[in-house]
Amino acid sequence: MSDSIRQGLQRLAIPASLRARGRFLTIVPIFGFLLLVSLVFAPSSVSGSQLENLLYFGAILGFAALGQHLIITVGGLDLSVGPSMTLSALLFASNVGNGSASSTINAIVLGLLGAGAVGLVNGFTVTVLRVTPLIATLGGGAVGTGLAYTFVGQGAPAAVPEAMGHFIADTTLGIIPTVAFFWAGFAIAATLILRLTVFGRRFTAVGANPRTSRALGIPVDLYRGSAYVLGALLYGVGGIFLAIAVTTPGLGIGDSYLLPSISAVVIGGTALGGGLGSIGATFVGTLFVTQLNDFTLVVSGETAVQQIVQGAVILAAMAIYSAHIDFGRIFSRDSAKAPALPPEQPG
Repeated sequence: MSDSIRQGLQRLAIPASLRARGRFLTIVPIFGFLLLVSLVFAPSSVSGSQLENLLYFGAILGFAALGQHLIITVGGLDLSVGPSMTLSALLFASNVGNGSASSTINAIVLGLLGAGAVGLVNGFTVTVLRVTPLIATLGGGAVGTGLAYTFVGQGAPAAVPEAMGHFIADTTLGIIPTVAFFWAGFAIAATLILRLTVFGRRFTAVGANPRTSRALGIPVDLYRGSAYVLGALLYGVGGIFLAIAVTTPGLGIGDSYLLPSISAVVIGGTALGGGLGSIGATFVGTLFVTQLNDFTLVVSGETAVQQIVQGAVILAAMAIYSAHIDFGRIFSRDSAKAPALPPEQPG
């Protein structure tokens, strides 16, 4: 490629920051297209009551996706989502009692401590023992399941007061449930922390370039470990709301949230390699996954089809975003100049 052509392409190039922003905005028209398809082929999946359910159950998934987002941002992946949510839900339900203020606070603390313990095991195993995140979090999930059996047992699950269920289901403007406001609040707070604080900027830097971060004196392992703990605490919050939603949570209640939590993050454009991510895009990605599940269930009525579609969407999203990055590097102003070709040798 001649210098004149390369310079022309560079003048037409999109700045890296705008390309990244475009990557995260991609989910918005995709979600809009899904709503349009749902309206045409399954109108009942976008009715008023279904949109309320979209926000209600999307919010519960949203906490799991937000926790997974933090872990993926530092280059990890967490397979202990289900056990963490289950343990938190069971501990909360078993200790909430009649729903008084003191018992509720106690139940929330115990639920979060249970989930946080799983995150602590995960973080320690990944950063200190140097175990691959997939294996480490499988082990952490087993610890969470064991704790659930130990503290709760296999008897009939305790019931959460129905008043709590009514509270998180109460709607504003006839469509936005209270639990969705909690989800939005956590997402906004996480966004502000990551963007405006030293901790947040270092947190993102660790995922983007751990070697350089370590050279700059940033305690990379501490940030990675904290990601697993913070992620597990968010799973715990989701587990508590899940317990309130179903009233009587049982063992394995959180298991179905693993694949959707990963799907929401990946579809939102967050790079699995770490560093590049947007909580806002994950927020919309969560709504996309929830609506996609509702649509496939209305159309097919089979959970198996739902799982197949989710897996296919993850693969498609990874392929599309990978192609987008490679294309962007070709035309990026920030890309290094191509090395000059050696002079031709005389024949």
